[in-house]
Amino acid sequence: MVLVQFHVLKIDFSIYDDKTKSLLDEVYSVFGQFAAWKLRNMTQEEYPWKLAAQNSGTITHQSLKEYFKTQLNREKAV
Repeated sequence: MVLVQFHVLKIDFSIYDDKTKSLLDEVYSVFGQFAAWKLRNMTQEEYPWKLAAQNSGTITHQSLKEYFKTQLNREKAV
């Protein structure tokens, strides 16, 4: 038998403005369906993580910036 323990986070969303709450809702609606291991696997297939694995193991701000710029450009094209 495997026992799984979940921790419930209590977050005070009143500290966020409407724009931030909307972003958090959108992120949760897309990624909230995935387990932690699935999210980890998904990110490790993306460019900054692959690049870090080939190099020092450090994900640089520059590689993140370049990667997410391409994601924004892709989103605008849709």
